[in-house]
Amino acid sequence: MQVICTGRVTEIKMDKGWCNVSCSNCAKKLQRTVASFTCLSCNNTNEVGVLRYRVEMSVADETGEAVFVCFDWVMTKLQNMRAYEAGHLLAGGSVNPEKTQEPPFVTDIEGKTYTFQVRVRSYNFTANHQTFTISRILSDDANGDDNSGAISVAAKVKAGGSSQAERVSDKVKKARKE
Repeated sequence: MQVICTGRVTEIKMDKGWCNVSCSNCAKKLQRTVASFTCLSCNNTNEVGVLRYRVEMSVADETGEAVFVCFDWVMTKLQNMRAYEAGHLLAGGSVNPEKTQEPPFVTDIEGKTYTFQVRVRSYNFTANHQTFTISRILSDDANGDDNSGAISVAAKVKAGGSSQAERVSDKVKKARKE
């Protein structure tokens, strides 16, 4: 189910970094060995890695707070810069970008309000995965978009199958068709 909510980014969680080296085929994070990368999903032991964004952020509104994960496509669109370009700017060609400090434009989103389209599945409520994946960022506080159709973070978490969540999901489906 896709849900739309508006919230302020209260913290960028950097304990897992801002990027990772992922499979060029399936986009899953690669396992690093001494001489190569391995993709466990594709079962390829000599995979070519691509640097991609993976940014965790705390998002809050007046009703609650949740951790959202922003992956490569959404972050690239928001920042107008690919992860590998940011990595080259920060680290040059000789340093592992996963070990560098986060780009300033990543930390600059802290404190800003955005309208998020978030994917919610039962997987998000398991003990080890209480995060929500951002499908896209619909607007931000800088451009003055009207966010009147958004629902709260708490409503998103409690939606589970409520009529309000279904109405929002229908709006998202209708917007995709247009």
